[in-house]
Amino acid sequence: MFTERWDEIKEKLLAALELAPEERSAYLAQIGSVDPDLQRELASLIASHKQTGTDFLDSRVSDFILASTGCGEGSSFIGRRIGCYQIVQLIGAGGMGEVYRAFRADDQYCKQVGIKLIRVGQDSHAVVQRFRIERQILSSLDHPNIARMLDGGATEEGLPYFVMELVEGMPIDEYCNEHRLSIRDRLELFIQVCSAVQYAHQRLIIHRDIKPGNILVTGEGAAKLLDFGIAKLLDADAGSELYQPTLAPFQVLTPGYASPEQIRAQPISITSDIYSLGVVLYELLTGRSPYRVAGRTASELSWAACEEEPENLSSAVHRAQPEKTESSTTTPNEIAAARQSSPKKLSKRLKGDLDNIVGMALRKEPQRRYASVEQFAQDLRRYLDSFPVMARRDSFSYRTARFVNRHRFGAIAAGLVAVALLTATLVTLRANQVAWEARARAEHRFNDVRTLANSLLFDIHDSIENLPGATAARKVLVDRAVQYLDSLAREATEDPGLQREVASAYERLGDLQDKPNAVFSSLGDEVAAMQSYNKSLNLREKLARTKQANAGDSVSLARIHRLIANAAADSGEVSSAVEHAKKALAVATVVSEARQGNNTAAESELAWDYMALGVIESNGGFNSIGLSEPYAAIRDYEKALAIASELLKNDPDNASLAYEVAGFCERIGWLQAEYGNRPEGLCKLNSALKMFRTAGARSGNARLPSTVAAVSSIIGLALEMDGRFQSALAYFDLELATFKSRAERDPQDMMARSDLSGAYYDVGDTLVKMGRFKDGLPTIRRAIALDRELVSIDPKRGALRSLLAQHRVAEAEALNKIGAPATALQSYKEAYSLYQSLAALDDQNLDARLNVSATDAKVGATYVRLGRFDDAREAYMRALRVSEPPAANNPPNLQAQYTLADTYSGLGDIAMHGARRTSNSSEQLSYWREATSWYEKSLGTWRVIPNRSVISPSQFDVGDPVKAAKHLAECKAALYKLNNPL
Repeated sequence: MFTERWDEIKEKLLAALELAPEERSAYLAQIGSVDPDLQRELASLIASHKQTGTDFLDSRVSDFILASTGCGEGSSFIGRRIGCYQIVQLIGAGGMGEVYRAFRADDQYCKQVGIKLIRVGQDSHAVVQRFRIERQILSSLDHPNIARMLDGGATEEGLPYFVMELVEGMPIDEYCNEHRLSIRDRLELFIQVCSAVQYAHQRLIIHRDIKPGNILVTGEGAAKLLDFGIAKLLDADAGSELYQPTLAPFQVLTPGYASPEQIRAQPISITSDIYSLGVVLYELLTGRSPYRVAGRTASELSWAACEEEPENLSSAVHRAQPEKTESSTTTPNEIAAARQSSPKKLSKRLKGDLDNIVGMALRKEPQRRYASVEQFAQDLRRYLDSFPVMARRDSFSYRTARFVNRHRFGAIAAGLVAVALLTATLVTLRANQVAWEARARAEHRFNDVRTLANSLLFDIHDSIENLPGATAARKVLVDRAVQYLDSLAREATEDPGLQREVASAYERLGDLQDKPNAVFSSLGDEVAAMQSYNKSLNLREKLARTKQANAGDSVSLARIHRLIANAAADSGEVSSAVEHAKKALAVATVVSEARQGNNTAAESELAWDYMALGVIESNGGFNSIGLSEPYAAIRDYEKALAIASELLKNDPDNASLAYEVAGFCERIGWLQAEYGNRPEGLCKLNSALKMFRTAGARSGNARLPSTVAAVSSIIGLALEMDGRFQSALAYFDLELATFKSRAERDPQDMMARSDLSGAYYDVGDTLVKMGRFKDGLPTIRRAIALDRELVSIDPKRGALRSLLAQHRVAEAEALNKIGAPATALQSYKEAYSLYQSLAALDDQNLDARLNVSATDAKVGATYVRLGRFDDAREAYMRALRVSEPPAANNPPNLQAQYTLADTYSGLGDIAMHGARRTSNSSEQLSYWREATSWYEKSLGTWRVIPNRSVISPSQFDVGDPVKAAKHLAECKAALYKLNNPL
């Protein structure tokens, strides 16, 4: 009908919209007497127009009409097949998207679904990005009162779409009126909506567009929350730059339901959704808007939301409706009848607790509303069960009245007895009153603390995180948040919802304090971060033992074990890192195999757990059980890559997943390059760099330059291993420019300064290897100066001390090359002391002990240059004792092999010097034989090292097997001459 009669429909529809409501009914009746089908279409379009008339600021009626009738641009999708679904009808449209009815058309099974697409002509980059965000958010939600996402993809034109559960229902306000639901039934239905919103909030998702049109009620009476098109994610871990809070250049909201802070474009939190829920509940209970405005324009509604205090529910039901409306229930009598009551009874029912509950949800100041939707729903449940509510000021008479309402018959009998006992109980009653008042005050204080802690972590901190020089202010906010969270944790013992909330907040707090390898700027407080992670772990473990635990709790438990493992490995506590990495992997494996809840989250966590285990394996974390080898790490990285790649295959537009895949490729490439397979490793690293750039550019990731710089540094190191110093320098220069700019923006950013130190070292060490000592040595010393500042700030941080040791070794190498061995020896000795202190932290930290051994070899070589041969021999023998066992492992430890090759050659040099210093032929023969043995051992070790490099895995310069072979030939010639005199 639409296509053939569009001109007639449009003409009559526009004419009807110009009429007053009473005139419009007569006009439609007149049309119906001639053409009933046309009357029904017009009535349907007018009802839809009324529902969506204020959906977006500056929306136009004509745009809506075109979309609703299917006669505009969107109608081109009707009859088309998208994926395995056939589109048959347009069933809804908003400012940027359209929803179509479709059915499964591949003969696999019969199913009707809803398909949401971007409206043709609205496919700007920002709109497409916002649409993808909505799809990603829906994919993470699985709740009986939220319309489920079933599938997703892209059309032939490249526009994204998603398939969702088809909800056959009515907007919640229309459903309640048509079914004449009582106040109790309306509240029960509204509590279902609260459950859905609370579920989203627990996953750090704010809906931001809660209104009756986005809450449909099915024929079975189940509420379904729809349309997460302008939702906001609070957590930014996980490629969080994909989720931006608004769409430029206009602000998207629904006047009449948006909170004051939304209208003013201020930072929002979960309390914004609570305000919108309050408006919806106000209308469900009273049939009136909380705003007493003459019209329903966007500007009038926005002004009222920000400036006007809502009228009490009990008074609003008597209010005459000032605005024009097509509703048939506008008089107080009609409103009361739709709620199975009279105006007087309805006003009495709404007065008191419900006035206060809705009033608390609608407070202008976000911090004075309910701290969570769960609290809002609990207050409504308390009201329905005749218990005292939190929103009302406590008093003895109030609590007594609620008690009597719960126990009417028992109260009458007890009243007869109470008359006789009244005098004796006065003192007790007074004490009870004081106790209840104290409890209420404590409960209010508790909610204030809860709101403030969340505000500090998610709103205020995030708003200043990227401001130059904000580190000091961020630390103050985080320190305050610690105090508030500790207070909340003491109250969370019996409340699973609060346990989850506080555990997530502690985790977020630990990330901000010091998250290893984070893409954002942490505060560099390693000890505080570990304390916060352990507090989160304690709550997660308690929750896992309760009956209320679910699959999401298990995923969260695995994640906090992984974060602790990463932090422990970063600080050199390898045994603790191993323990928590294994626990994370075990928990995530069970959840993944069970395929419960959001399995995507479980699979993603499992990939990261394999990654964490691989990091520890690659650093020698399992030497005590024979697993100290890079190939175990590569296998675990490849398992992580396989999982993440499969997830990305199913969700190709997910930039966060693309980052994960790139990160796993980077890890595999580096280990391959580090342990001998440099061509394949460099290929993998360059692929990872390309993936990072593509995903970052697509998502608008502000931290892409830092990621590119970090990967460039790794590619530079791989090139340096092959002696390709000029090529490596180009990558290191890029790294230095990026990290220098970041550190200059905020000199107090510990992570930025640490990255800058590493960049100075990379450039300076490469210049020294190229023979440019005058440029290279000062650059290395700039790195050392930065290291000393960082260590003085946080002397217990193992990673900073390891960095300083590495850079002192590079300084010593440069000094030896310019002929200053005595000065070089002092640098080596400081590095030796630092590495030794790290090894003492954990006797399983093979990586630290091998760095001690490699430094001993360098100290020995320097003693040889200084002619201190006894000291040199002692240093070399210490190196042998540490390096020989892991070099004999199967597979052998590569760093240990490089150290042994240099140590054996150094001991050969000492023996050769001994042979040259003595004139005794017998002693000469002994020395030459000893030197021959050491050089043969050195060359034997060199021969089994795959694809030899000019630097070791720990980035120590290594010796030259050609030089060792030359010395061996010299030794054999001397022996031959001694054994065969003329």
